[in-house]
Amino acid sequence: MEKTDLLKIVASTPPKQPDYLIGEKDNYIKSFESIKQPLGGTIQGVPGNGKTHFIRYAKTQLKADYNVFVIEDMFQQSDFKTALQAIYKRLIKNDSDDSHSIKNLAQKISQIDVKLKKLYGKEKPTLFEWQEEVEYYSALKRFPSRILTSLRDNIDDKQKIEVLISFFSGEDVKNNAQKKILKDLNLDRKNVIESESDFVDYFVDYIELVYALTNKPTLIFMDEADRALLTTNKILLPKVGFQILDSLREVFNKIRTPTFFAIGTTTQAWKLIETSSEAFTRRFNTFQLILKEEKTAKDVRDFIKVRCEEAAPKIDFEGMISAKILNEELFLRISLLANTWRQVIDLINNYANGETLGRTDRKKVNELSREELQLEILSTLYIFRALKGVQIINNNSRLTSFYPSKKDLPTSVFNNLYKQKLIDRFKDTKDGSYTYQITPAGEEFVKKKNQ
Repeated sequence: MEKTDLLKIVASTPPKQPDYLIGEKDNYIKSFESIKQPLGGTIQGVPGNGKTHFIRYAKTQLKADYNVFVIEDMFQQSDFKTALQAIYKRLIKNDSDDSHSIKNLAQKISQIDVKLKKLYGKEKPTLFEWQEEVEYYSALKRFPSRILTSLRDNIDDKQKIEVLISFFSGEDVKNNAQKKILKDLNLDRKNVIESESDFVDYFVDYIELVYALTNKPTLIFMDEADRALLTTNKILLPKVGFQILDSLREVFNKIRTPTFFAIGTTTQAWKLIETSSEAFTRRFNTFQLILKEEKTAKDVRDFIKVRCEEAAPKIDFEGMISAKILNEELFLRISLLANTWRQVIDLINNYANGETLGRTDRKKVNELSREELQLEILSTLYIFRALKGVQIINNNSRLTSFYPSKKDLPTSVFNNLYKQKLIDRFKDTKDGSYTYQITPAGEEFVKKKNQ
Protein backbone atom coordinates (compact mmCIF):
# COMPACT_ATOMS: atom_id res chain seq x y z
CA MET A 1 0.00 0.00 0.00
CA GLU A 2 1.24 3.49 -0.84
CA LYS A 3 1.99 5.88 2.01
CA THR A 4 -0.62 8.39 0.85
CA ASP A 5 -3.33 5.72 0.60
CA LEU A 6 -2.60 4.53 4.13
CA LEU A 7 -2.67 8.06 5.56
CA LYS A 8 -5.96 8.80 3.79
CA ILE A 9 -7.47 5.77 5.52
CA VAL A 10 -6.05 6.88 8.88
CA ALA A 11 -7.51 10.39 8.48
CA SER A 12 -10.92 9.37 7.16
CA THR A 13 -11.84 6.32 9.26
CA PRO A 14 -13.85 7.20 12.41
CA PRO A 15 -12.35 5.69 15.59
CA LYS A 16 -14.06 2.66 17.10
CA GLN A 17 -14.94 2.35 20.77
CA PRO A 18 -11.80 3.86 22.32
CA ASP A 19 -9.45 1.35 23.92
CA TYR A 20 -6.34 3.50 23.61
CA LEU A 21 -5.11 6.86 24.85
CA ILE A 22 -2.20 8.65 23.23
CA GLY A 23 0.08 11.03 25.11
CA GLU A 24 -2.10 11.25 28.24
CA LYS A 25 -1.02 8.23 30.27
CA ASP A 26 0.49 10.43 32.98
CA ASN A 27 -2.72 12.46 32.99
CA TYR A 28 -5.04 9.49 33.29
CA ILE A 29 -6.88 8.91 36.54
CA LYS A 30 -6.00 5.29 37.22
CA SER A 31 -7.67 4.81 40.55
CA PHE A 32 -10.79 6.05 42.30
CA GLU A 33 -10.24 4.13 45.51
CA SER A 34 -10.53 7.36 47.45
CA ILE A 35 -14.22 7.68 46.56
CA LYS A 36 -15.98 7.43 49.88
CA GLN A 37 -18.32 10.38 49.39
CA PRO A 38 -19.56 12.50 46.48
CA LEU A 39 -16.60 14.17 44.76
CA GLY A 40 -16.32 16.38 41.69
CA GLY A 41 -13.73 17.57 39.19
CA THR A 42 -13.18 18.73 35.62
CA ILE A 43 -11.57 17.39 32.45
CA GLN A 44 -10.44 20.41 30.46
CA GLY A 45 -8.96 20.95 27.02
CA VAL A 46 -9.20 23.03 23.86
CA PRO A 47 -11.81 22.08 21.22
CA GLY A 48 -10.78 19.04 19.20
CA ASN A 49 -8.14 17.84 21.66
CA GLY A 50 -9.86 14.66 22.78
CA LYS A 51 -11.98 15.44 25.87
CA THR A 52 -14.84 13.27 24.63
CA HIS A 53 -12.42 10.51 23.58
CA PHE A 54 -10.74 10.70 26.99
CA ILE A 55 -14.10 10.32 28.76
CA ARG A 56 -15.08 7.35 26.57
CA TYR A 57 -11.69 5.77 27.20
CA ALA A 58 -12.15 6.19 30.96
CA LYS A 59 -15.57 4.57 30.73
CA THR A 60 -14.13 1.59 28.81
CA GLN A 61 -11.27 1.11 31.27
CA LEU A 62 -13.23 1.56 34.49
CA LYS A 63 -16.61 -0.06 33.85
CA ALA A 64 -15.55 -3.37 35.40
CA ASP A 65 -15.06 -1.77 38.82
CA TYR A 66 -17.43 1.18 38.65
CA ASN A 67 -20.89 2.04 37.44
CA VAL A 68 -19.91 4.53 34.72
CA PHE A 69 -22.35 6.95 33.08
CA VAL A 70 -21.64 9.49 30.34
CA ILE A 71 -24.20 12.27 29.85
CA GLU A 72 -23.74 14.30 26.66
CA ASP A 73 -25.66 17.19 25.09
CA MET A 74 -27.18 18.41 28.35
CA PHE A 75 -27.98 21.84 26.92
CA GLN A 76 -29.80 21.07 23.67
CA GLN A 77 -33.32 21.95 24.85
CA SER A 78 -34.50 25.51 25.42
CA ASP A 79 -37.29 24.45 27.81
CA PHE A 80 -36.15 23.67 31.36
CA LYS A 81 -38.48 20.74 32.09
CA THR A 82 -37.83 19.16 28.69
CA ALA A 83 -34.09 19.50 29.29
CA LEU A 84 -34.31 17.76 32.68
CA GLN A 85 -36.41 14.95 31.20
CA ALA A 86 -33.84 14.46 28.41
CA ILE A 87 -30.90 14.36 30.86
CA TYR A 88 -32.70 11.80 33.04
CA LYS A 89 -33.42 9.57 30.03
CA ARG A 90 -29.78 9.78 28.90
CA LEU A 91 -28.75 8.71 32.40
CA ILE A 92 -31.05 5.69 32.38
CA LYS A 93 -30.29 4.63 28.78
CA ASN A 94 -26.52 4.98 29.01
CA ASP A 95 -25.17 1.56 28.08
CA SER A 96 -25.33 -0.21 24.73
CA ASP A 97 -25.97 -3.48 26.60
CA ASP A 98 -28.68 -1.90 28.80
CA SER A 99 -26.88 -3.26 31.88
CA HIS A 100 -28.15 -0.34 33.97
CA SER A 101 -31.60 -0.09 32.41
CA ILE A 102 -34.66 -0.10 34.67
CA LYS A 103 -35.73 -3.35 32.99
CA ASN A 104 -32.47 -5.10 33.90
CA LEU A 105 -32.54 -3.73 37.42
CA ALA A 106 -36.11 -5.00 37.82
CA GLN A 107 -34.94 -8.46 36.73
CA LYS A 108 -32.26 -8.39 39.43
CA ILE A 109 -34.89 -7.46 42.01
CA SER A 110 -37.05 -10.34 40.81
CA GLN A 111 -34.15 -12.78 41.16
CA ILE A 112 -33.58 -11.64 44.73
CA ASP A 113 -37.26 -12.09 45.55
CA VAL A 114 -37.27 -15.62 44.14
CA LYS A 115 -34.20 -16.51 46.18
CA LEU A 116 -35.67 -15.15 49.40
CA LYS A 117 -39.03 -16.85 48.86
CA LYS A 118 -37.20 -20.18 48.78
CA LEU A 119 -35.07 -19.22 51.76
CA TYR A 120 -37.96 -18.15 54.00
CA GLY A 121 -40.68 -20.30 52.52
CA LYS A 122 -43.11 -17.42 52.32
CA GLU A 123 -44.94 -15.70 49.48
CA LYS A 124 -43.49 -12.25 50.13
CA PRO A 125 -40.35 -11.71 52.21
CA THR A 126 -40.33 -8.50 54.21
CA LEU A 127 -38.11 -5.61 53.20
CA PHE A 128 -36.13 -6.17 56.41
CA GLU A 129 -35.47 -9.79 55.42
CA TRP A 130 -34.62 -8.67 51.92
CA GLN A 131 -32.05 -6.24 53.28
CA GLU A 132 -30.61 -8.43 56.01
CA GLU A 133 -30.09 -11.71 54.23
CA VAL A 134 -28.51 -10.60 50.95
CA GLU A 135 -25.04 -9.17 51.59
CA TYR A 136 -24.76 -7.06 48.44
CA TYR A 137 -27.99 -5.24 49.18
CA SER A 138 -27.35 -4.27 52.79
CA ALA A 139 -26.70 -0.77 51.47
CA LEU A 140 -30.45 -0.42 51.06
CA LYS A 141 -30.79 0.09 54.79
CA ARG A 142 -28.85 3.31 54.35
CA PHE A 143 -30.04 4.25 50.88
CA PRO A 144 -33.75 3.45 50.45
CA SER A 145 -34.82 4.12 46.86
CA ARG A 146 -38.40 4.87 45.88
CA ILE A 147 -37.75 3.32 42.49
CA LEU A 148 -36.61 0.10 44.14
CA THR A 149 -39.52 0.11 46.60
CA SER A 150 -42.08 0.54 43.79
CA LEU A 151 -40.51 -2.20 41.67
CA ARG A 152 -40.08 -4.61 44.58
CA ASP A 153 -43.63 -4.16 45.89
CA ASN A 154 -45.09 -4.93 42.44
CA ILE A 155 -42.51 -7.36 41.04
CA ASP A 156 -45.04 -10.22 40.79
CA ASP A 157 -47.60 -8.16 38.84
CA LYS A 158 -46.54 -8.31 35.19
CA GLN A 159 -48.90 -5.56 34.03
CA LYS A 160 -47.88 -3.14 36.75
CA ILE A 161 -44.17 -3.86 36.45
CA GLU A 162 -44.18 -3.16 32.70
CA VAL A 163 -45.82 0.21 33.30
CA LEU A 164 -43.37 1.03 36.11
CA ILE A 165 -40.34 0.09 33.99
CA SER A 166 -41.49 2.43 31.22
CA PHE A 167 -42.37 5.18 33.68
CA PHE A 168 -39.08 5.08 35.61
CA SER A 169 -37.19 4.94 32.29
CA GLY A 170 -38.48 8.44 31.58
CA GLU A 171 -41.12 7.55 28.98
CA ASP A 172 -44.37 9.52 28.85
CA VAL A 173 -47.55 7.80 30.04
CA LYS A 174 -49.31 6.79 26.82
CA ASN A 175 -52.87 5.69 27.62
CA ASN A 176 -55.61 5.68 30.23
CA ALA A 177 -54.84 2.14 31.38
CA GLN A 178 -51.28 3.17 32.27
CA LYS A 179 -52.57 6.34 33.93
CA LYS A 180 -54.93 4.31 36.13
CA ILE A 181 -52.18 1.91 37.24
CA LEU A 182 -49.88 4.77 38.15
CA LYS A 183 -52.67 6.66 39.90
CA ASP A 184 -53.39 3.60 42.05
CA LEU A 185 -49.68 3.56 42.93
CA ASN A 186 -49.73 7.27 43.87
CA LEU A 187 -47.70 8.14 40.77
CA ASP A 188 -50.39 10.15 39.01
CA ARG A 189 -48.38 12.13 36.43
CA LYS A 190 -47.55 12.10 32.73
CA ASN A 191 -43.77 11.74 33.21
CA VAL A 192 -41.59 10.76 36.16
CA ILE A 193 -39.87 14.16 35.79
CA GLU A 194 -42.41 16.99 36.06
CA SER A 195 -40.35 19.44 38.14
CA GLU A 196 -36.84 20.21 39.30
CA SER A 197 -37.46 18.45 42.61
CA ASP A 198 -38.57 15.33 40.68
CA PHE A 199 -35.35 15.44 38.67
CA VAL A 200 -33.15 15.73 41.74
CA ASP A 201 -35.03 13.07 43.71
CA TYR A 202 -35.25 10.46 40.96
CA PHE A 203 -31.71 11.10 39.67
CA VAL A 204 -30.46 10.37 43.21
CA ASP A 205 -32.88 7.45 43.66
CA TYR A 206 -31.66 5.83 40.46
CA ILE A 207 -27.94 6.18 41.28
CA GLU A 208 -28.51 4.81 44.78
CA LEU A 209 -30.55 1.91 43.37
CA VAL A 210 -27.72 0.99 40.99
CA TYR A 211 -25.22 1.20 43.84
CA ALA A 212 -27.36 -1.01 46.07
CA LEU A 213 -27.72 -3.69 43.37
CA THR A 214 -24.04 -3.70 42.35
CA ASN A 215 -22.12 -2.56 45.45
CA LYS A 216 -19.86 -0.54 43.12
CA PRO A 217 -19.13 3.22 43.28
CA THR A 218 -20.43 5.47 40.53
CA LEU A 219 -18.61 7.69 38.02
CA ILE A 220 -20.71 10.25 36.16
CA PHE A 221 -19.05 12.07 33.26
CA MET A 222 -20.95 15.12 32.02
CA ASP A 223 -19.48 16.18 28.67
CA GLU A 224 -19.70 19.48 26.77
CA ALA A 225 -20.55 21.74 29.69
CA ASP A 226 -19.41 24.53 27.35
CA ARG A 227 -22.83 24.37 25.72
CA ALA A 228 -24.37 25.93 28.82
CA LEU A 229 -22.95 29.25 27.62
CA LEU A 230 -24.68 31.63 25.27
CA THR A 231 -22.98 34.69 23.85
CA THR A 232 -24.56 37.73 22.22
CA ASN A 233 -23.19 41.17 23.12
CA LYS A 234 -21.54 39.64 26.17
CA ILE A 235 -20.77 36.16 27.39
CA LEU A 236 -23.43 34.94 29.76
CA LEU A 237 -25.03 31.86 31.23
CA PRO A 238 -28.63 31.77 29.93
CA LYS A 239 -31.51 31.06 32.26
CA VAL A 240 -32.04 27.42 31.23
CA GLY A 241 -28.30 26.66 31.35
CA PHE A 242 -28.07 28.17 34.82
CA GLN A 243 -31.13 26.21 35.99
CA ILE A 244 -29.67 22.93 34.71
CA LEU A 245 -26.36 23.53 36.51
CA ASP A 246 -28.25 24.48 39.66
CA SER A 247 -30.26 21.25 39.48
CA LEU A 248 -27.07 19.20 39.12
CA ARG A 249 -25.66 21.04 42.14
CA GLU A 250 -28.70 19.88 44.12
CA VAL A 251 -28.09 16.30 42.94
CA PHE A 252 -24.49 16.60 44.13
CA ASN A 253 -25.66 17.88 47.53
CA LYS A 254 -28.28 15.17 48.03
CA ILE A 255 -26.54 12.02 46.81
CA ARG A 256 -25.12 9.83 49.58
CA THR A 257 -23.52 6.90 47.80
CA PRO A 258 -19.83 6.91 46.70
CA THR A 259 -20.11 8.95 43.50
CA PHE A 260 -17.62 10.91 41.41
CA PHE A 261 -18.80 13.63 39.01
CA ALA A 262 -16.48 14.82 36.22
CA ILE A 263 -17.30 17.74 33.91
CA GLY A 264 -15.86 17.83 30.37
CA THR A 265 -15.31 21.43 29.28
CA THR A 266 -12.92 23.86 27.65
CA THR A 267 -10.75 25.76 30.14
CA GLN A 268 -12.04 29.10 28.89
CA ALA A 269 -15.70 28.10 29.17
CA TRP A 270 -15.16 26.74 32.69
CA LYS A 271 -13.74 30.08 33.81
CA LEU A 272 -16.83 31.80 32.42
CA ILE A 273 -19.15 29.33 34.14
CA GLU A 274 -17.25 29.94 37.40
CA THR A 275 -18.06 33.65 37.23
CA SER A 276 -21.77 32.92 36.61
CA SER A 277 -22.37 29.97 38.93
CA GLU A 278 -19.82 29.73 41.72
CA ALA A 279 -22.24 27.64 43.81
CA PHE A 280 -22.09 24.97 41.09
CA THR A 281 -18.38 25.06 40.18
CA ARG A 282 -17.01 24.98 43.73
CA ARG A 283 -18.37 21.43 44.03
CA PHE A 284 -16.13 20.35 41.16
CA ASN A 285 -12.71 21.33 42.49
CA THR A 286 -11.44 17.99 43.85
CA PHE A 287 -9.20 17.71 40.80
CA GLN A 288 -8.57 19.56 37.55
CA LEU A 289 -7.29 17.41 34.70
CA ILE A 290 -6.06 19.49 31.73
CA LEU A 291 -5.32 17.60 28.51
CA LYS A 292 -1.96 18.67 27.13
CA GLU A 293 -1.79 20.58 23.86
CA GLU A 294 1.75 20.01 22.65
CA LYS A 295 2.18 16.79 20.68
CA THR A 296 5.44 14.88 20.46
CA ALA A 297 6.71 12.93 17.46
CA LYS A 298 6.11 9.76 19.50
CA ASP A 299 2.50 10.84 20.16
CA VAL A 300 1.91 11.25 16.42
CA ARG A 301 3.67 7.97 15.62
CA ASP A 302 1.58 6.08 18.21
CA PHE A 303 -1.59 7.78 16.99
CA ILE A 304 -1.01 6.77 13.35
CA LYS A 305 -0.10 3.26 14.48
CA VAL A 306 -3.27 2.62 16.49
CA ARG A 307 -5.42 4.19 13.77
CA CYS A 308 -3.75 1.86 11.24
CA GLU A 309 -4.54 -1.11 13.48
CA GLU A 310 -8.18 0.01 13.58
CA ALA A 311 -8.64 1.01 9.94
CA ALA A 312 -6.24 -1.36 8.14
CA PRO A 313 -5.31 -4.23 10.51
CA LYS A 314 -3.54 -6.21 7.77
CA ILE A 315 -0.99 -3.45 7.21
CA ASP A 316 2.46 -4.03 8.76
CA PHE A 317 3.04 -0.62 10.33
CA GLU A 318 6.50 -1.44 11.69
CA GLY A 319 7.42 -2.84 8.28
CA MET A 320 6.47 0.46 6.66
CA ILE A 321 8.73 2.23 9.18
CA SER A 322 11.61 -0.14 8.40
CA ALA A 323 11.11 0.38 4.67
CA LYS A 324 11.10 4.15 5.30
CA ILE A 325 7.67 4.48 3.72
CA LEU A 326 6.76 6.25 6.96
CA ASN A 327 9.51 8.11 8.80
CA GLU A 328 10.26 10.05 11.95
CA GLU A 329 10.58 13.33 10.06
CA LEU A 330 6.91 13.11 9.03
CA PHE A 331 5.86 12.46 12.65
CA LEU A 332 8.01 15.34 13.89
CA ARG A 333 6.69 17.84 11.36
CA ILE A 334 3.09 16.98 12.20
CA SER A 335 3.78 17.22 15.95
CA LEU A 336 5.33 20.66 15.56
CA LEU A 337 2.35 22.00 13.66
CA ALA A 338 -0.51 20.53 15.73
CA ASN A 339 -1.98 21.55 19.07
CA THR A 340 -5.00 19.25 18.95
CA TRP A 341 -5.80 15.77 17.67
CA ARG A 342 -8.21 17.29 15.19
CA GLN A 343 -5.31 19.28 13.76
CA VAL A 344 -3.19 16.10 13.63
CA ILE A 345 -5.89 14.40 11.55
CA ASP A 346 -6.24 17.44 9.28
CA LEU A 347 -2.47 17.57 8.71
CA ILE A 348 -2.34 13.84 7.92
CA ASN A 349 -5.20 14.28 5.45
CA ASN A 350 -3.59 17.34 3.84
CA TYR A 351 -0.26 15.55 3.48
CA ALA A 352 -1.94 12.46 2.00
CA ASN A 353 -3.57 14.71 -0.59
CA GLY A 354 -0.27 16.20 -1.72
CA GLU A 355 -0.09 19.36 0.38
CA THR A 356 3.15 20.41 2.07
CA LEU A 357 3.17 20.55 5.84
CA GLY A 358 4.56 24.06 6.02
CA ARG A 359 6.94 25.39 8.60
CA THR A 360 8.05 23.28 11.54
CA ASP A 361 8.96 25.91 14.12
CA ARG A 362 6.40 25.16 16.81
CA LYS A 363 3.34 27.35 17.11
CA LYS A 364 4.40 29.63 14.25
CA VAL A 365 2.05 28.57 11.54
CA ASN A 366 1.30 31.81 9.73
CA GLU A 367 -1.06 30.50 7.13
CA LEU A 368 -4.48 28.93 7.40
CA SER A 369 -6.32 27.46 4.46
CA ARG A 370 -9.89 28.59 3.78
CA GLU A 371 -11.15 25.22 4.99
CA GLU A 372 -9.16 25.57 8.23
CA LEU A 373 -10.53 29.08 8.77
CA GLN A 374 -14.08 27.82 8.35
CA LEU A 375 -13.52 24.97 10.80
CA GLU A 376 -11.90 27.28 13.39
CA ILE A 377 -14.87 29.67 13.17
CA LEU A 378 -17.42 26.85 13.41
CA SER A 379 -15.55 25.20 16.31
CA THR A 380 -15.59 28.47 18.23
CA LEU A 381 -19.31 28.97 17.58
CA TYR A 382 -19.94 25.34 18.54
CA ILE A 383 -18.72 26.21 22.03
CA PHE A 384 -20.25 29.66 22.42
CA ARG A 385 -23.25 29.29 20.06
CA ALA A 386 -23.46 32.96 19.09
CA LEU A 387 -20.76 35.63 18.79
CA LYS A 388 -19.97 38.82 16.93
CA GLY A 389 -17.15 38.57 14.40
CA VAL A 390 -14.60 40.23 16.68
CA GLN A 391 -15.57 37.93 19.55
CA ILE A 392 -15.04 34.85 17.37
CA ILE A 393 -11.49 36.01 16.64
CA ASN A 394 -10.75 36.92 20.27
CA ASN A 395 -12.00 33.53 21.55
CA ASN A 396 -9.75 31.48 19.24
CA SER A 397 -5.96 31.71 19.61
CA ARG A 398 -5.25 30.53 16.05
CA LEU A 399 -7.60 33.13 14.60
CA THR A 400 -6.23 35.84 16.90
CA SER A 401 -2.68 35.30 15.63
CA PHE A 402 -3.95 35.25 12.05
CA TYR A 403 -6.16 38.37 12.43
CA PRO A 404 -4.38 40.59 15.01
CA SER A 405 -6.37 43.69 13.99
CA LYS A 406 -10.02 44.00 15.00
CA LYS A 407 -10.69 45.69 11.69
CA ASP A 408 -9.29 42.78 9.72
CA LEU A 409 -12.08 40.15 9.82
CA PRO A 410 -12.60 37.20 7.43
CA THR A 411 -15.91 38.59 6.14
CA SER A 412 -15.82 36.49 2.98
CA VAL A 413 -15.44 33.31 5.05
CA PHE A 414 -18.40 34.31 7.24
CA ASN A 415 -20.46 34.96 4.10
CA ASN A 416 -19.52 31.59 2.65
CA LEU A 417 -20.51 29.76 5.84
CA TYR A 418 -23.80 31.64 5.83
CA LYS A 419 -24.48 30.60 2.21
CA GLN A 420 -23.73 26.99 3.14
CA LYS A 421 -26.29 27.33 5.96
CA LEU A 422 -23.67 26.35 8.52
CA ILE A 423 -24.23 29.61 10.41
CA ASP A 424 -27.01 32.19 10.75
CA ARG A 425 -26.41 35.91 11.14
CA PHE A 426 -28.34 38.73 12.78
CA LYS A 427 -27.64 42.40 12.07
CA ASP A 428 -27.35 44.91 14.90
CA THR A 429 -29.46 47.94 13.94
CA LYS A 430 -27.29 50.25 16.04
CA ASP A 431 -23.81 49.62 14.66
CA GLY A 432 -24.53 47.44 11.62
CA SER A 433 -22.38 44.56 12.88
CA TYR A 434 -23.44 40.93 12.64
CA THR A 435 -23.88 38.35 15.37
CA TYR A 436 -23.18 34.86 14.02
CA GLN A 437 -24.84 31.71 15.36
CA ILE A 438 -24.05 28.12 14.46
CA THR A 439 -26.87 26.09 12.87
CA PRO A 440 -27.68 22.40 13.49
CA ALA A 441 -25.95 21.65 10.16
CA GLY A 442 -22.88 23.51 11.41
CA GLU A 443 -22.88 21.52 14.64
CA GLU A 444 -23.01 18.24 12.71
CA PHE A 445 -20.14 19.46 10.52
CA VAL A 446 -17.96 20.10 13.60
CA LYS A 447 -18.89 16.80 15.23
CA LYS A 448 -17.90 14.83 12.12
CA LYS A 449 -14.59 16.68 11.90
CA ASN A 450 -13.87 15.92 15.56
CA GLN A 451 -14.62 12.20 15.35
